[in-house]
Amino acid sequence: MSDRHRKDIVRARQLAAGGDSEAAVALLGGLLREAPDDPDLLFALGVIARSAGLLDEADRAFRAVLEHRPNTVEAVVNLAGVLVAKGNPVPAVTILRRLHETAPALAPAALGLRAALLAVEDFAGALAVYDRLVGQRPDLAQAHANRAEVLNRIGRYREAFAAIDTAFRLAPDDPRVALNRGFALLMAGRLEEGFAAYEARLDPALATAPLRRNLSAPRWTAGPPPRLLLVAAEQGLGDELRFAASVVRLLALGVGVIVEVEPRLVALFRRSLPDARVVPYDRRRSGVRPIFDYGWLAELGPAPDGWIEAGSLPLRLGLPRAEPIAPAGYLRPDRDRAAAFRDRLRVGDRSSTLVGLVWGSSRRDSDRSRYYAPLDAWAPILALPGVRFVDLQYTDSDADRAAIRERFGVAVTAVDFLDKRNDLDGAAALAAGLDAVVGMSSSVTALAGAVGTPTVEILRERAWLPKLGGRDGYFGSIRLVEAEPPGHWPLVMQRAAVLLTGLAGGASG
Repeated sequence: MSDRHRKDIVRARQLAAGGDSEAAVALLGGLLREAPDDPDLLFALGVIARSAGLLDEADRAFRAVLEHRPNTVEAVVNLAGVLVAKGNPVPAVTILRRLHETAPALAPAALGLRAALLAVEDFAGALAVYDRLVGQRPDLAQAHANRAEVLNRIGRYREAFAAIDTAFRLAPDDPRVALNRGFALLMAGRLEEGFAAYEARLDPALATAPLRRNLSAPRWTAGPPPRLLLVAAEQGLGDELRFAASVVRLLALGVGVIVEVEPRLVALFRRSLPDARVVPYDRRRSGVRPIFDYGWLAELGPAPDGWIEAGSLPLRLGLPRAEPIAPAGYLRPDRDRAAAFRDRLRVGDRSSTLVGLVWGSSRRDSDRSRYYAPLDAWAPILALPGVRFVDLQYTDSDADRAAIRERFGVAVTAVDFLDKRNDLDGAAALAAGLDAVVGMSSSVTALAGAVGTPTVEILRERAWLPKLGGRDGYFGSIRLVEAEPPGHWPLVMQRAAVLLTGLAGGASG
């Protein structure tokens, strides 16, 4: 490799780390037009593309490396990781198992094989790989951390916590390990320690950590809140809805607040938080990294005296001990729209209990889909008498509703008069017009809890969300039902059905 290419690879890595993955990929792509068969350039392109979530680009790059260097371990492992991320883990297992059997002490192969085995839900196989690797390399922090993930997935939570604690002792500066330890602490109910460790999500070394530009105010890290505080947006709509509950507490302290939110939430938040300045965020993505720009602050008026991420508010303010942050929710939907939606849904049926239903996700990748129960598992809930189920899915759900009717004889009412994806003010009003909501953990159930609708949120395994007496630590209107053991849908659905009956004021009659 030429010195020029080495320098350009370094430059590409700097661009990617600085939030410009597209420019990094373009730089390497230009070099490859000059030297299309250079495996070092191809590998650098694959690594950057994979980190940025540009999976097709990464797939092509690693395959090209292997055409020129068939036995390159790093390319094999990375290609397998891309296949897993793309929802195609079976061939990844095959190539990694072959590599692992050839060199069982090779840590990258073992680490990659574990991820592939988890994707195909071969938990015993994944655990065996890590037990062997930890025995061979007891000082390898990532092996302990990944072993902890396997143990969590099979419900051996105490052992999982011990494993992630070991990983943290070995690598306290690794943000991946620190973040996983934060989730483990929160799962164990050790909230102060957990939220402190959760700050690792902001480490720039993580590909998903946000970058914030044109923000000169100091970050609030200690002491009383500044007089005028910017609450900066986080990733994920459900997270935004939960984290912003703490804004109510800031306002009660007399703090001036500027709240940055997803643009679809602006109208709802302005009605709900009239004493705060609510603004839409200016965000773009570089691969999987969000980049927020604050050039708009110059036109807003008085500059904030400080800022804080919404997800860090519990660390600064503390979680209440006796009750959730927002016992009855905090969002105030349009009551006229809520009443109109309720009347429309009740046409021809004035006696049934209206229950919103959330059963799937817009994301279809294997890592996400495992959190969602198959339709057949919903039988105990769909069998409840006196209930009219309302479709709260914001994706195309015609086929699922037809399948539910065929399998269970239950007609889930479609909501074709509302754009539930883009009109979140309307979606909040719809949730407020229902008697209850039941569904898999999602932004939809979070929105229902935020407006105060009694909600049963079903989780495949223990949640890292703070909990108080079975309630969501943010919203008292949400009851959390966690599967024990993880993924055991029959029992958790039966429990959810019983709980739903009580929350809806007696769904059976």
